[in-house]
Amino acid sequence: MRARYIPAFFSEEFPDPTAEDTGFCFCALGTIWPMFEEAGIDIEKTLPWVRGWVLRYSLPNGGASCDDRVYRKENPGSSIVATVALLEFFIESRLGPRSPAELKFIHGLAADLITRKLLYSLPGTLNAEEVEDEADWRLLCFPR
Repeated sequence: MRARYIPAFFSEEFPDPTAEDTGFCFCALGTIWPMFEEAGIDIEKTLPWVRGWVLRYSLPNGGASCDDRVYRKENPGSSIVATVALLEFFIESRLGPRSPAELKFIHGLAADLITRKLLYSLPGTLNAEEVEDEADWRLLCFPR
């Protein structure tokens, strides 16, 4: 993982955009973190940049999105899936939030979800297409 995933998010941050190495998306990272913990792997030793990386890419509304185009918009909207994954990343971790910045970050993630009543899209944002999925959020599904 150290060889394949680098602490980058925007394409201009990659040393070579044509290379095989890639950046994480928040959804994947939120899933990988607890898997590492259950397997007894120290993710902070394996990927020491992870905690700072997620904080660096929070959106003004407190949420996150794996779509880097969102961050370039005047009114960026977060993704419910990315926001939930990051919230789980911190609150389910045995290590939990460690700093005031991380605590502020998870409060922002929670506020984003509460603003949406846990299922509504954010109107007037790039992710407003989530309105089409609002009914689906009420259905039982795997893995969430």
